[in-house]
Amino acid sequence: MDKIMNSPNKYYFGNQSFDLNDLQEKEKLQLRIKNLLLLRNVNFLFGNGASLALGAPSISSIKKFVEHLGKKFENSKTSERYAYEKITKTMENDYESGYNFLVDFSNNLESDIDFETALSILSQITYTSTKISINGNEHSDESINSSIKLIKGFIFYSCKNFIEKIDYPSLNAHKEFMRRALLRQTGLPRLKIFTTNYDLIIEKCLDESGVFYFDGFVGSFEKRLRSESYNYDLYYPGEITEGNVNRVDRVVQLYKLHGSLNWKRVHESSENISGIKQEYPSDDQIGDLVIYPSTLKYGETLGYPYSEMFRFLSASLFRPQTALFTFGYSFKDEHINRIIYQALSIPTFNLIIVLPEGKEKNLEGEVINKELARLIETVGSNRIIVISGGEIKNGELIGTGTFKGFVDQIMPDMEEMRVQEKINDEIDKLFPKKDENGNKKLITTENQIEKDQIVELPNEEKPVTISKPSIVTTIKKIFTKS
Repeated sequence: MDKIMNSPNKYYFGNQSFDLNDLQEKEKLQLRIKNLLLLRNVNFLFGNGASLALGAPSISSIKKFVEHLGKKFENSKTSERYAYEKITKTMENDYESGYNFLVDFSNNLESDIDFETALSILSQITYTSTKISINGNEHSDESINSSIKLIKGFIFYSCKNFIEKIDYPSLNAHKEFMRRALLRQTGLPRLKIFTTNYDLIIEKCLDESGVFYFDGFVGSFEKRLRSESYNYDLYYPGEITEGNVNRVDRVVQLYKLHGSLNWKRVHESSENISGIKQEYPSDDQIGDLVIYPSTLKYGETLGYPYSEMFRFLSASLFRPQTALFTFGYSFKDEHINRIIYQALSIPTFNLIIVLPEGKEKNLEGEVINKELARLIETVGSNRIIVISGGEIKNGELIGTGTFKGFVDQIMPDMEEMRVQEKINDEIDKLFPKKDENGNKKLITTENQIEKDQIVELPNEEKPVTISKPSIVTTIKKIFTKS
């Protein structure tokens, strides 16, 4: 962990890197981000890294998983311990054979592998043979299938419990992000949020923030998937009848690329032609409409409803004047990467990557995120900004490359910026100052008015001493109200 999560706060633009501990460089980046947020089409892509700081499950490799299984997940995260208890209860007949196979499988590995690689290998084995021998121990295809169920059950239940136990104050960064993102002009196209996560973090955040969202489902008592609902919008009815069209503000569109915990497959009918509805899973129910990590997911995305979600992603990124911000997305999903590669061929497409490791190298001098490095090397575009920075302090990952760090330190608050611009304009008008040659010059920033600074007032014979707090505070109050 230390080798990976110890990267400095910096950002890369083109072939250059800039220190984000430098206030001027940070302000330049904030201005860039502000201009990108004002582009016509703005999209956000959330990966698993955006939820880790909230306590999302972090065990994602086979050796660690088997080790924790052997210890019955003592001293583990609540969500992971809950998942262990659920899989031992609901998979009583499969647990022992699945666990025994995973022990042999893990011991035979030279190095640890992630869940995606493991599930890909195990799925391939079940297709090609009915039994396998590891270190002299025979295992049937039933035991291999049981091990697959164990891994998938752990992923699903730990994610489900994480959502149920999260406290709302933990969502402050997400809520502040939405507040700032929605300060765009209402006449622009709706913000689009894409996520590979199954969890309901974004939905909870939007509900808490009072933001209306289209997620492809319609109905109240029973929500059914109708992808055409993404074409709907909200307007104020009174103005429409009078010939004026005013849209409701604070509306976003949400797309779950890999499915969701609360998606359930049902029989198709005239009332539900998609055969998919929203229903929160019961304690003993494992979701059947999520794409678990494995190479099989690339084929699964071709099926409904995932193909629809990816079609919307492509359509949105291929439009002119588009920006895509990624948070906690590691660029390990080739089906998503292909769409981003294609979008980068469009001259007006901009990519902003927020990732703790960024382009940094580990202690061995190797690039940590090889997928991201390959993307930048292949494209070599000045329309890619990579914001990095992450280190572990008191068990928490902090830095400008984390989602919370980006919101707190980098993401501009356009409302505050507009107020500050008004303040600066009024200061320029009221208090011109003489330069070295005796000519009057304008004060352009609040920082140029120091405490008890002497400035020359218009049409006055003598300079007057003005206290900085009285000027700035008074003007700020005026324009905050306006």
